[in-house]
Amino acid sequence: MHTQHIILAATTLAALLVLIATAYLAGRKDRKNAQQQAVDEALYLCRASHSQELTALHADLAKLRTNAQRLQQVIDEQQEEISDEKELRQNVEAEATEKLADWQQRHEEQQAELKRLETELETRIATNHRQAETAKLLREQNLAAEELDAIRTASRLLSGHARQFQKTGTTKRNADAEAQQQLAAILQRLAITKLASQSADAEAQEAA
Repeated sequence: MHTQHIILAATTLAALLVLIATAYLAGRKDRKNAQQQAVDEALYLCRASHSQELTALHADLAKLRTNAQRLQQVIDEQQEEISDEKELRQNVEAEATEKLADWQQRHEEQQAELKRLETELETRIATNHRQAETAKLLREQNLAAEELDAIRTASRLLSGHARQFQKTGTTKRNADAEAQQQLAAILQRLAITKLASQSADAEAQEAA
């Protein structure tokens, strides 16, 4: 714009100089014609300069329109990129939310499974303890019953040896010896049974 104004001013100044020179050289007689010719030439130069300025303005306007179109294209591309980035961010956030929900669900399921296993383990430990106590009680009861049977058997052998040797013809000494042998065998079996019971109790305690 400044260049065009300078050109216009220079052209106008040149036209005025031509006008002055022409008027000076033409003299008085031809002064009027010379002035008219100078005016015409000045108008021509002004019109030419105006036409050039108008052409330059049109060119600048075309450049501005082109730049505006390019700028609008860049803006549209940036808006499209922003829209794509926004959509991508929304997808990432949705995926992250879904993964977090899945993780929380798995964590809750694992916690529930862990609690169930702990409860089951406690139940099994309690059951094993009760079973061990029951087995121990049964062994003690069985041992007491065997001891009672042994005492009863020994009592029968010792108190009833008279009838035995009367029927079989054995002497009292032989009957006593037989009764003592049977009682010793029973007591030996009881000792073995009691030792096995103690070993089983020790193993059960170590396992618990």
